[in-house]
Amino acid sequence: MNNLPYPYFPGPFGGMPQFNLEEEINNIKRELFKLNERIEKLENKKTNDYLKKDDSLNMI
Repeated sequence: MNNLPYPYFPGPFGGMPQFNLEEEINNIKRELFKLNERIEKLENKKTNDYLKKDDSLNMI
């Protein structure tokens, strides 16, 4: 008799996916560096308050 209540079919990858931990950490560090640069540019940029209500753009 079958010991398993349903048939077991192994996946095409053979279990847990393998990944390089150092490579993942380096990718995350690069992404954080890019995001920090973008944040600095946005903080230092002289901008208008675009969320402020503007009455000059009414439809006629």
